[in-house]
Amino acid sequence: MKCIIPEERNDALCGLRNIRQRFFLYDAHLHRVFAHQNALETVCEEIVTQKRHYHALLLANYKMKFESLCYREKNIDFFGKKGISWHVTVVFYLSDDYGCEVESSYLHHLSMLYHDHIVQGDTQQDGSAVASLLEVAIMRLEVDLPKVREVLVLSDNVACYQNTTLPLILTFIAKGNGFSLLRFMHTETLDGKSMLEVHFAIALRHVSKIFAEGMDVKTPSTLVTALRAGSGLKNTAAELIRLDRKNIKLRT
Repeated sequence: MKCIIPEERNDALCGLRNIRQRFFLYDAHLHRVFAHQNALETVCEEIVTQKRHYHALLLANYKMKFESLCYREKNIDFFGKKGISWHVTVVFYLSDDYGCEVESSYLHHLSMLYHDHIVQGDTQQDGSAVASLLEVAIMRLEVDLPKVREVLVLSDNVACYQNTTLPLILTFIAKGNGFSLLRFMHTETLDGKSMLEVHFAIALRHVSKIFAEGMDVKTPSTLVTALRAGSGLKNTAAELIRLDRKNIKLRT
């Protein structure tokens, strides 16, 4: 039986320590996912079982930058372009005519509205942009869902949503528009984004259809026009947004 030399033994021990650390991190990730999903299900259960028509849950996320589409495309025209910033907010709420008794997740009992916000003249995705775009979404609630008075915000844990002053700013934004911000939750990486990804896929298919009919989609305004074309997407509002960077700078 061949003896293990000290160098090989040290390498094996180092490998085992690394594996142990990775298992610990993965286990912590699973616990955070479970805690988040349990908290989300509890929030949705309270809205449904207690008939809280005055509550709304806002799920926010950025799409990867939208690349311009030109019907007669030349590669040189698109060299070095940064893409168009596209942010979406999904609003979950309890409809007035709710009466479903189907056994399923409480989240599936809620109705949904989609707000597609296309940013003009700005591609930076940071805490200041998030605060402004969520303010637009909250302002839309006054028109779309006048009964809603209390909101909860849910996002993933990328840097632009992790700004330390963002929860405080959103509290004042909500208060200034007649709402109360009850909670701001972060999901784990890639958790809870399936509905957003489905919406983006449907929206891109719709834009591609308009593009195939001969319309160039090269600017934020033409992207909004494409999203609205042909009566637009169901339960979806597409808006062109310009950020006022002088007045929305947040500290990190």
